Amino acid sequence: MLLNILPAEMAEELKTNGSTKAKAFTMVTVMFTDFKDFTGISER
Repeated sequence: MLLNILPAEMAEELKTNGSTKAKAFTMVTVMFTDFKDFTGISER
C-alpha cells in the first residue's frame, strides 16, 4: 500500500527504518477534494 501513495525510495526507507527524513520538492501539485458521501459510496 505504501507504494501506492509514496515514491518508492520513501516507501523503502519507511519500511527499513520506521521513519523517513524530510525531503524538499521544488515542483509539486497538491489537490484537496471533498466528495459528498464518499465513504458511503466507496463502501458499496
